[in-house]
Order: sequence, then structure tokens, then C-alpha cells
Amino acid sequence: MERNMIDRFIGKICVVELDNGQIFCSRLVQIENNEVWFKSKSGKYVMDRRDKITRIYEHEPDDVIEVVT
Repeated sequence: MERNMIDRFIGKICVVELDNGQIFCSRLVQIENNEVWFKSKSGKYVMDRRDKITRIYEHEPDDVIEVVT
């Protein structure tokens, strides 16, 4: 994914889909070369490579999240 396409999400909570099928939601905090850095709700920093991101979009607070117990 090109840098200029995801720069606008810096500082926002995003839903991210990777090429291995993994989907997660975290705040995009920094883009450094091919490294895209996210901060989780628990405060952990996670790095993914830009070329592994297949889709990214801003999380909408009105989204309904189903919790199965």
C-alpha cells in the first residue's frame, strides 16, 4: 500500500487487514519507510510492513461489535 494512501490515518484508530487474513484495530502512530507502527489499546506498539497491508480504513465509533461468550 502506498504511503500517501495511509498518511491520512496517522493518529486515528484504524481497522487493518493483512495479506495473511489477520484483521485488527489499533491507532496508527507512525510510518517509517516500509514500517507502519500501531499502538494497541493496552499500550503495546506493533509494527507491520506496508506491503502486507491489503486494506485500512478509519474505525467508526458507531460500528456494532458483537461479543460471543
